[in-house]
Amino acid sequence: MRERSRELLSKSLQYAETRLVDRGWWLGTVSIVDVYLDWAISVVRRTDFDLSRFRKLDEIGARLVDGLPAYRRMQEEEVRSRDELALP
Repeated sequence: MRERSRELLSKSLQYAETRLVDRGWWLGTVSIVDVYLDWAISVVRRTDFDLSRFRKLDEIGARLVDGLPAYRRMQEEEVRSRDELALP
């Protein structure tokens, strides 16, 4: 079961990676879909799944910070909130 889950995740990530390589962003320009992809990748990062084959997906958060000013502010607020609430 676990191996099948990894296969399906890998297949989905490869589809998304190819789309980002071809278009730069999911819809061709930065959008909420890219923010969602970054969230999904943040969930994957909490596992032992190797993202090294998916460079564009692995870099999407940094690209969003550069391409979407509001995203940078959102990231700063998350860090501040974690610090205030003493969360890991």
